[in-house]
Amino acid sequence: MLRYFLVLLACYLFKTSDCTAQYLAATGDYKADTLSADQLKLAVNAVKEKKVVGLGEAEHLKSSYYKIKSQLLKSLVEQHNFSLVLLEASLNACQLLDRYIKGDDHVDLRTALKEMNATNDYVLKNIYNTPRIGELFAWLRDYNKANNNRVSIGGIDFQNPVLLGNAIREEIKKSAADSVDYYVAKLDDAVALYSRFYNGYMDYKNIFKIFKVDSLKASAITAHKAVYALQRFAGGSQWLDLNLQNLRAMSDFYVDPNAMLLRDSAMFNNLRYYADQRPDAKIIVWAATQHLQEQKQSFGGRDYRWMGNFIRSRWGNQFANIGVYGPENCLPAPTPAGKVTVEVILKSGQYGECFNTRNEEVIISVKAPQVTNAVVL
Repeated sequence: MLRYFLVLLACYLFKTSDCTAQYLAATGDYKADTLSADQLKLAVNAVKEKKVVGLGEAEHLKSSYYKIKSQLLKSLVEQHNFSLVLLEASLNACQLLDRYIKGDDHVDLRTALKEMNATNDYVLKNIYNTPRIGELFAWLRDYNKANNNRVSIGGIDFQNPVLLGNAIREEIKKSAADSVDYYVAKLDDAVALYSRFYNGYMDYKNIFKIFKVDSLKASAITAHKAVYALQRFAGGSQWLDLNLQNLRAMSDFYVDPNAMLLRDSAMFNNLRYYADQRPDAKIIVWAATQHLQEQKQSFGGRDYRWMGNFIRSRWGNQFANIGVYGPENCLPAPTPAGKVTVEVILKSGQYGECFNTRNEEVIISVKAPQVTNAVVL
């Protein structure tokens, strides 16, 4: 791959001894959509001392983004002591993946990847169901085998009602209350409804039918009441409480579409749970760039906070964010026909306009005719 190095104008003109690169671009054939060794070092060095590092993707299921984020994750884990990987995915499916990377041969990787997001939307359903992601988890498994299971995985989302219901059912059945069977039946009815919603309505074309069709609205209200009645079992264990909180967040959305904007609050609560379990761990958060932003969003006359806003409030300047995007035209590198250019830019450099509405420390731009979808397993 042809590489070329662009530095700050001041560095070029004045040759100051303490001048360091703030921008690197590399151009190659269309399959060379990864970071060069110098680019990887530049990006990682900008965040390696932080407690929490976000790895954001502008769109899900994009092959180039997954390749680049995998490079970043491996470097942070292998060279800079990051040991807790938190994913925008079902907390229950990620519990299976955590067992997988720690050597549990009873966990089937391909099955776990399919469970990460149970929606009927093609892209969302297959976010992690790709060879590239499978290879990453296999790498983590090999790394853990050689390093005493140092790395753990956790999920910070609630996107699988069946696994969520299974976890709650298992926990509340430990209760000695006479009414357990009654509430288990109510739980099962609610989960069955939410599974129906996930399998038939959780795409951008159909989702609002849930709030417009009277029979669906009535069913959602009944399930919502049942879910909140399960609160009587709260306090049984931290894991039960966490799953109950996530089921309530899911349930709230189906009676109020604005409640989906509280999803970032729920994701941060999950993140905080895992961080509290491992207070000394350095954390990687793998999510969409949107969730890692800090500005508030307004909708329906109310203000909502992205997860990144909560993370910043909790960890301050110990939080840093790398965002992987498609073509960012504020950056200078041209892309010859039939080629792809990958650019890495630091916020502290001369192209600060790229960061006007963003909180990243590093932006990585993939300039290609089309950023293609990853292959699905």
